[in-house]
This record gives sequence, C-alpha cells and structure tokens, in this order.
Amino acid sequence: MTERSVFAEVGWPWLDAARTGHAEPIAPDRWVTTIDSTIGSWEALVERMGTTPQPVCGIAPPAAGAKTDEHLRVVELRQQR
Repeated sequence: MTERSVFAEVGWPWLDAARTGHAEPIAPDRWVTTIDSTIGSWEALVERMGTTPQPVCGIAPPAAGAKTDEHLRVVELRQQR
C-alpha cells in the first residue's frame, strides 16, 4: 500500500530504486510503515478499512470463500529525506 502511494508520487524511477521497508503496528487496524530507498525515505500511516471474501476459483459465490482480502488505505504519507 505504501509502495503504491510512493510510486504515485515519484513515478517510474521508483521501479528502479532499491528499497527496504517495515511496518510497526500502533493499533489493531493501524500501522506505521517505513520505506527506505536509493531515492529517498517515506513514512506512512496505514489503516485497515475492512475485508471482503475471496472467491474460491470462481466456482462458489464470494460469500462462501474461507479467505478474505484486506482493504487498506494510506491515511498520511510523508517523505523523510
């Protein structure tokens, strides 16, 4: 989620940048994520907005899925350097 937001800010050069990242939980549905790269560092506040069922190979209705996909959003993105 954070990488997508940084890509939207930086553009195509982001794909060539070496990068590492980590997430630190601050609440049950919120994290502070940090990405350090060769073109800069970013910190983001990310929160879970909910989940939806993941369909089972298209043969069952979505509500029947045992797995779920999380819906996340970046609340705030800041460049650190």
